[in-house]
Amino acid sequence: MIKRQAYTLIELLVVIAIILMLTVFGLPMFNKYQHVTEFNQKTEEVKELFNSAQAMALSPETTSIYSYRINYDKTTTNKHKYLLVSCLDSGCTGANIKTLSTVPLLSGEAIQIPAGPNTGMILECRTVMVNGRAMACTTNPPIVFPATTAIFTFGDTNNSVDRLAKFTLTNDPFRLDIVTLDL
Repeated sequence: MIKRQAYTLIELLVVIAIILMLTVFGLPMFNKYQHVTEFNQKTEEVKELFNSAQAMALSPETTSIYSYRINYDKTTTNKHKYLLVSCLDSGCTGANIKTLSTVPLLSGEAIQIPAGPNTGMILECRTVMVNGRAMACTTNPPIVFPATTAIFTFGDTNNSVDRLAKFTLTNDPFRLDIVTLDL
């Protein structure tokens, strides 16, 4: 005699119900994890702009560069961005400016400060060297070290993320500390 084993309809329905419950509860958590990860990635990209500006100022590829700047642009809603630019002179406008790298923020992410105009400069590192260091790295507005408040922040107000990244310069030569807060 041969015995045949099979699953009953009820067993199959229970397995399908468990899979559906895991999907229903797991999908929103996965989406939140994905958005938080994207936000953290943008935080690191902005930090890397600062590292790049300092490194380029310390060892410029050409002596014709006056300084490297981190600029911000919040002129278009949901299209805020940070830019690493090189300046050929102290004016840093028009043909004397070259964009080297851009970090566009995602939908829902926005530059919170610097307050004031919709475009401007956050940090400038000049290529003039004194004792092996860039002579002048300055912030806008100027800060006194050690800084106790964030020089700029950006946040994501999406319901699934609701986070704010605060960037603080701690000491010369401009180490950037990042604190991420849940809103």
